[in-house]
Parts: sequence; structure tokens; C-alpha cells
Amino acid sequence: MINAAYLINKESKHSPLNISMSDIFNPNLYYGWHANYTAWDYFPKMLSFEEYVNPYLTIKRFFNYKNLWDWKKLLKTLSNYAFSSQGITNNTDDFDYISIYHYLVKLLEAVHLIDVREVNHIDGTIKNRISKKNNY
Repeated sequence: MINAAYLINKESKHSPLNISMSDIFNPNLYYGWHANYTAWDYFPKMLSFEEYVNPYLTIKRFFNYKNLWDWKKLLKTLSNYAFSSQGITNNTDDFDYISIYHYLVKLLEAVHLIDVREVNHIDGTIKNRISKKNNY
């Protein structure tokens, strides 16, 4: 996912949709295709409104925090500690675990929104998969 986000970031894309505050709960903007989940399960909870409107901004911020190589190195290190019999707190550098978690979750939410929106809009207009009248 990080490699794909890196390639998306290199394209300097931005959201083709104009989203207003009144459309924030429009399920066509965030509702995924996996079965057995509710709209609330899909709604991004860590993104700011600005990032919700333009998830490409989240990807840019992700790579401003750490470059691709540093993310890969960090995740490899954390994976090694996860499979180690020693405690992670005894052997790690001063990782900012909260920030790492924060950026990874935001990246996941942003990539999900891009997936939903790139499939669900035509020329800047959302396709009406889900009726506004019935769902929000």
C-alpha cells in the first residue's frame, strides 16, 4: 500500500470532486464494496475535513513525515520486533508510536476514499449508487 501511495503521490494528484460540508455523510463518497459492513464502518474517522475532501493531501503529508525509504525501514524494524521474543520497548529507538499509528491509519483511510471515489464518479459528479434520500 505504501508503494502504491508513493506512486500516487509522485503524480501530484488532487481530488476531482467538489465536496461541501453538507455532503460529508453522502455514502457515495466513502462507502466501500465489501459485504457485511455498515456505512459507519467505512466512514473515515481520523481524517480532517480537508483531508476527507482531498485524500491526496493525506498521502502528501504521509511522505512529508517520512520518505519511502524511511517508512520501509521503520516497518521492517517494527516487524522484526513483533516476531522477537524480547520486549519492543527495550530494543527500539525513540519511535513516536502514536504518530506512526496516526499516519498509517490516515493513509489507509485516504487510499480507501481514493478507491471509492475514482470508481464512483464521472467527470467530477458522483454516480448515484446510494440514494441520498434513504441513507443520510
